[in-house]
Amino acid sequence: MGDTNSGLERGLTRVKGFDSAEMDFQLIRQLGATRYGGASVGECLALAREIEDAVPASWVAAFSAAAVRTEKDAKARASRGHAWSARDQYMVASNSYRAAEYYTSVTDPRHREYGLKSRECFLAAMRLSGRHCEEVWLPFDGMKLPAYYLRPSDAAGTPGKTLMIISGFDGTLEETYMAYGLPALERGYNVFIFAGPGQMDSMRFHPEQPFIPEFEKNWSRRN
Repeated sequence: MGDTNSGLERGLTRVKGFDSAEMDFQLIRQLGATRYGGASVGECLALAREIEDAVPASWVAAFSAAAVRTEKDAKARASRGHAWSARDQYMVASNSYRAAEYYTSVTDPRHREYGLKSRECFLAAMRLSGRHCEEVWLPFDGMKLPAYYLRPSDAAGTPGKTLMIISGFDGTLEETYMAYGLPALERGYNVFIFAGPGQMDSMRFHPEQPFIPEFEKNWSRRN
């Protein structure tokens, strides 16, 4: 055991969140993604040290910079033929862009930019995963709402059970994949992840479209 009076420390990172309840929740949300490869505990805690409590701009700066670094690393690994490590880094980059997207004002052009980068990195990870991932666009009131259809592998097989999953207000398709889609795929299910009007993914393509209550009841009537 080290000498407590020596002045030596193992590291500078401390397990400490934020006094702001909302920002602390977002940190816990990011940490929760570590279970299925969307983040690193150490990096999340290190980034928290760079973020000023209850100052969204500092959160955006920290996570967007982390996303850019990780995406660059993913591309470098892919160029060397290291598909698995590139896939893992793309997933972390996707989730870091999502974290930056969350605290960026919807009136700021970077909100859409970070959202689309999250999507781009996710699709790059899927191409390296060996799983089937198909981009789907659902027609609704003249719009095309984004969705993904996923199967456990690219190999054609007999039809299986399919889970249909929709996120809430500020969740994204990519985050939903990490929370529910990947666990379902690992258990042999096909997965269809979709977003409704006004939800975060749809806002990336239709920022003017608000929420529509119980839109699923009107879907057939509107199309």
